[in-house]
Order: sequence, then C-alpha cells, then structure tokens
Amino acid sequence: MVKLCASRTAIVTGAGGGLGKCYAKALAEAGANVVVNDINPETAGATVREIIEHGGSASPDHSDITDHVEAGKIFMGVVLRLITPILPTMLKPERSLVMRWRSTET
Repeated sequence: MVKLCASRTAIVTGAGGGLGKCYAKALAEAGANVVVNDINPETAGATVREIIEHGGSASPDHSDITDHVEAGKIFMGVVLRLITPILPTMLKPERSLVMRWRSTET
C-alpha cells in the first residue's frame, strides 16, 4: 500500500514537543521525510530519534522561524537536499529544456 505522503518532504515547526511533535510523527507515519524544526536542539533531536526508531525518515533543524532569513534557510536547505541527487541528470544536455525546444523546431 502506498503511503499518502510517500516521496514528500514536510517541514514542521515547533516539532520538539506538543502539537508540532504530533504532526511530525503523523506525517512520518504517512511516509513523509520530516524536517523537525525546533529552537531547542535536545527536543528536536528526541523527536527525530523517535521517528527514526519507528521506521520513519526525519532530520533536525534549529533555525529560528521568527527571523524571516532563518525561515528561508530552512526551505532552501530542503530544496538543496532534494535537488542535489538529481542535479547531475538535470545538467545533461539532452535533458535541457532549451535543447529539447530547439530540437523540435523545424
């Protein structure tokens, strides 16, 4: 059975405890890769360990979401982690959108 959030990444703020922790665990159970954001490294780490122990995928993040620059770093970190494995494929000339567009011109 395919899980609802398989192959998706979720950023959960305040995931070191309370509702944030509950949301992070539920998303991980549904198959998401969870970024556990909390300014407290100990509680974020505990949530990550708990998710991993139950077969989920999670990574900690300690950025302060009250600072818009820090909040942007969370998002960019996720984007970089997701795009890095596929970047070599994307950069091949035969995969280039420009090359494909040009090849269809007559």
